[in-house]
Amino acid sequence: MMLFASSLIPLVFSLASFVVALDHSLVPLQALKERFHDFQRSHFNGLIGSSRHRRRLKTRAASLPAGWSLLSCLTDNTSNRVLTGYSFTSSSMTPQLCVNTCAGKSFIKAGVEYAQECYCGNATVTSSSPSTGQPAPASDCSMPCAGDSTQTCGAGYRIAIYTYTQPLPPGWSSLGCYTDDTNNRALKGYSTSVSYNTPGWCINTCASQGYTYGGVEFGQECYCSNSITTTSTTGVATSASDCSMPCSGDSSQKCGGGNRIGIYKSSSSTSGWGLLGCYNDDTSNRALKGYSTSSSSNSVTSCESTCQAQGFKYAGVEYGQECYCSNSITTTSMTGTLQSPSDCNMPCSGNSQQICGGSYRINIYSFSGTSTPLWTRLGCFTDTSSPRTLGSYSTQSNSNSPTYCTSLCAGMGYSFAGVEYGRECYCSNSVTWTSGASQPTPDSDCSIPCTGLGSATCGGGYRIEIYAPSGYSTSSSWNMKQNYVSL
Repeated sequence: MMLFASSLIPLVFSLASFVVALDHSLVPLQALKERFHDFQRSHFNGLIGSSRHRRRLKTRAASLPAGWSLLSCLTDNTSNRVLTGYSFTSSSMTPQLCVNTCAGKSFIKAGVEYAQECYCGNATVTSSSPSTGQPAPASDCSMPCAGDSTQTCGAGYRIAIYTYTQPLPPGWSSLGCYTDDTNNRALKGYSTSVSYNTPGWCINTCASQGYTYGGVEFGQECYCSNSITTTSTTGVATSASDCSMPCSGDSSQKCGGGNRIGIYKSSSSTSGWGLLGCYNDDTSNRALKGYSTSSSSNSVTSCESTCQAQGFKYAGVEYGQECYCSNSITTTSMTGTLQSPSDCNMPCSGNSQQICGGSYRINIYSFSGTSTPLWTRLGCFTDTSSPRTLGSYSTQSNSNSPTYCTSLCAGMGYSFAGVEYGRECYCSNSVTWTSGASQPTPDSDCSIPCTGLGSATCGGGYRIEIYAPSGYSTSSSWNMKQNYVSL
């Protein structure tokens, strides 16, 4: 006890000096904070943090969102922060609050420091002078969080870093490590270089643009394609140990190496659709002329389904919300000519994770399988204004057609679609059955041309043509007893 008391004597004098400095000098707030950090680390971290002289606090691990984990404890400096994207302080600070805030702002790294501080970024800054981003013992990040004393939130000039590991999209898997050549790339469709590269980020980027192969190389490089170019110097499988360079976005993951690329493949590459590339387009002479529609629910998937249902072999997405179909590509200097992949950079209106061309730029996909309708016409039926045969959702459009309506309903999760009076589209998961609604009627009653496709019919006056997913039979499961709402 005498030894502990004697060890406090220099600490008391230092504290007195610190208080005098506060009383007799005009010190800026930031300088006061830095001075107190120095004082705390010099005198308290070693003494009061010692298990010999204090009761050890029980701590618990943070419960984090999926994909997030604690990476490490690093040094930090007020003049050169480890994470520079965004920061805030809170008396309610916990790792969960910090991680959720950073994730909500689309950052992949979060850091807690000095009990109540939170920092966000996509990459960590590293410097030896002043010391920033340098590894520190985990025990250095042991200050109780301001919002929960059972959890720890870094310490003075020590930041606990959490990182998000973005998972691969469903259906993607690694093929292994391959050689690459700067003059003849293994993956040639699209490429970029970023400071936050990881396999998950890169492959999600490739998938969003419709590519079926993705690859990471030299830490920060990402490549996409629909095929692997193979020569004596590129696209040849090599030892997995050749792809051992840490990713720029997460040093715990590997992103290829020098002239070595880790390649991933999507199992959906066998579905029949593949991206041909980004092409220019002309409003007066479209690249794809067979059929077109515009929808706020447009996506690569919905457009491919739309074109496939009508038997077209090419599908194209443009300007976010436009979908085009054809069996050939019109090519002039102004349309149907391959452009830079970066020209097609507009998110799809119905799925922001996918890319749907750009202004006068169209992503064109080719179908190599056998086109079969995805929806089956069940027949022509009566309808009433109240209640509607399909009453869950309805809209009117000058682009209306069976394909437009079925794609719209499918995109919203409905299992029945119906077209009526040329321009009307109805969706539901059940069919309303009354003496006036949903009674079978001759096909000749459904003879009004669709506003979006004059060669097709879209019901009639109080006559609705109903569609259901392929395989649905009117003679078996689809009858007056099943999938009806009786009124």
